[in-house]
This record gives sequence, C-alpha cells and structure tokens, in this order.
Amino acid sequence: MEKQEFEDAIVKDLALMGIRPDKVSYTSDYFDQLYNCYLQIIKSGKAYADDTDHETMKNQQWDGIPIQRRDLSPEESLAHLEEMKKGTSEGLRWCIRAKISFDDKNKALHDPVIYRCNPATHHRTGDAWVIYPTYNFACPTVDSMEGVTHALRTIEYRDRNPQYQWMLDTLNLRTVQVWDFARMNFIRTLLSNRKLTKLVESGVVWGCDEDMVKATVTGCPATSYTEKRQKHVKNTALGEKVVAFSPSTVLEQVDAKSFKQDEEITLMNWGNAIVRKISTDGSTGKVTHLELELHMAGDVKKTEKKVTWLSTEGQTLVPVELVGFDYLLKKDSLSKDDILEDVLNFNTEFRVSGLADCNISEANVGDILQFDRKGFYRVDRVPAPGVPGVFFNIPTGKQK
Repeated sequence: MEKQEFEDAIVKDLALMGIRPDKVSYTSDYFDQLYNCYLQIIKSGKAYADDTDHETMKNQQWDGIPIQRRDLSPEESLAHLEEMKKGTSEGLRWCIRAKISFDDKNKALHDPVIYRCNPATHHRTGDAWVIYPTYNFACPTVDSMEGVTHALRTIEYRDRNPQYQWMLDTLNLRTVQVWDFARMNFIRTLLSNRKLTKLVESGVVWGCDEDMVKATVTGCPATSYTEKRQKHVKNTALGEKVVAFSPSTVLEQVDAKSFKQDEEITLMNWGNAIVRKISTDGSTGKVTHLELELHMAGDVKKTEKKVTWLSTEGQTLVPVELVGFDYLLKKDSLSKDDILEDVLNFNTEFRVSGLADCNISEANVGDILQFDRKGFYRVDRVPAPGVPGVFFNIPTGKQK
C-alpha cells in the first residue's frame, strides 16, 4: 500500500508541470464495489483461493505449471476469502488468483494474484479492511467505474494489456481503450516506486515531503489568521511582511528529532510552546507528527531551541530550491606534483528543496534576502505557478 507522502509527491510533481486535477480520487473510494466484484468473479468460477508460498508460486507461474488449488470450488474459495476478510492467522496464508491460464505464452496471464490480505492500518481507511485489491485487478476495474475512456500506460505494461481486458470482460464492465507510450528514461537515477520506497525507508535518501514534520498547535485560535511583522527587528527600513498563524504547521525534521517530551521551545516570530506529544516511525526513527501547546508567557531567552516553522493555512506555501556551492579544489592551491583529477572536487553544487512563506513571491531576480537560520541568498529565479524559486547562497568566507 502506498503512503500518503508518495501520493502528495505525485500531485506536487504534476503541479510543477502545470497540471492540476479537477478532482482527485482513490482506489480506496471503491473498496466496497471491488469486494463485490471479487464475490462475483469467485462465484462464477473465474477466480480461486490459493495458499502457495511466494517462491513456489513464482516458479510455477514462470514454468506454466498448474497448481492443486486451481480446482477449488467457489464455495471453498469463498470460505477462505472470509478468513482473509477477518485477518485471521489462517486468512493471512491465502490470496485470491484470477483463473485465466497456466500455460499461455504471455506469462502475465498465468493466474495473477488479484486480492491479498494485509493487516496493516491503511492510511485512508484505517482498520476497516484487511484485504486489498492488487494493481492488476483494481486498475482496469476502477478505470471503467470512473468513466475513463482512454488509459495511458507505458509500454512495460504491454504484456498486461490482455490481462486488463480480461478483468473488464469477466466482470461485464465497460471497455476502456488502452494507449501505450514509451516513457522517458533518466540515467543514474531510479524511477521505480518500489526501489525508491526502499531507499527512503532505509534512510539512504530523503522522503518525498522535503523532510518536513506536520505539527498541531493548541492554545491558538482554531482558524488561521495573519499579522504584519517587521521583516527585520533591527532594521525597520526594510518594511513589513505577512506572517500567517494557524493550528496546522510544519517544522524541519532535524529540529523535531531534537525535541524532548514536555520540553519548552521557541517558535520564532510567534512565541514559546511546550512539546506535548512526539509521534515517530518505529522503523526509521523519523518524527511523523508533533503536538505543541503555546505558552506565550514563556521567556524566549531561557529556551535552548529556537526553531523556524510555517503555517500551512492562511497562506500559499512556495516551493524553493536553495543552492550552495563548494570549492573547486580539495586543497588551497595546486603544487607542481599534483594531478588535477586527484584534487578536483566533483561535488561542488548542493541543492535543497524546501518551502517558504507567501512573502517570497514578492522577490525579484537579483534581490538579496535572508532565510532564517540558513543564511543570505541571491534570487536566481523567481517562483511562479508550478515552478519553484531558485536562490543561490552567498558564502560568508567562513570555513565549515
């Protein structure tokens, strides 16, 4: 099952290309209808329950070998489906497979799995379901139900197109026209969701949420509001900026991981707050959510941690890229015995994606401004709808 952060990343990436949906729907919107489709397909004898272990199933599908479970009666398969639906230890052993073929030249038709048991909490439906449709079944079924006329699929799915049509025909659903296209490949990167998810969860790369943590702030008005504040407290000539406040905020992961239970911190340009709850991901150790209680009477001079934050309500957050540069050489100067390739720094540019408040939209190319706790930057590209602003770091000359 996909995580919410990956769904959000897809919507964000589309927005960068100027594509904004009129409506966003989810396969989980159709779980009830999909379950009824399973009942229908099993009762018709076109699907069956199977408890073959993964490795054996994989080998049998590849070699075109029929399995004993293929001849289970609809009544027996429905009984196993009921155990799957309950999430029992017995149910966890089983899956539902479409009864298409075991020896077709197209291996995608070798009785693909269409329903699995997974007791993990779903990020949209919670614990309402413990059985879920696979992509093979959900994709054509939901496409037809939603009124899709043309399904755009990359050519690596071409072998699955007959499988897609089989699902529609077997369920007597409206046909969807499939259009194949070749995708653009990138060198030295990964486009596979499965592989990228593995890298994210293992901590090799950042997640898709620019390393931000959602925080709920209590003790403030339930609705968002804005105030005018000085851009710089010691230089009023710089004018004012708009600061948005609301119970819904985001903080940086590096800050959130440093917090302790019931610690008092300072939310810069707002006031003090007490950390009331820290939710973490047990597998990665990352903070997933914070609950903060405002303590406006607190003394900002006595807190150890003064952190930046952004309200996600009352303003439109602006995507930005902060670009830093390093020295071209690994040493101060070249000697006559040096080999250039040995002292050359091949990693001279560093880009960090982030979010800025609504005031950043007023910046012009060439402007110099300060990002709190980040440093001074020159505007290289102003933000525009679907296009993040780009800001070049101005080095201070100090060694890191």
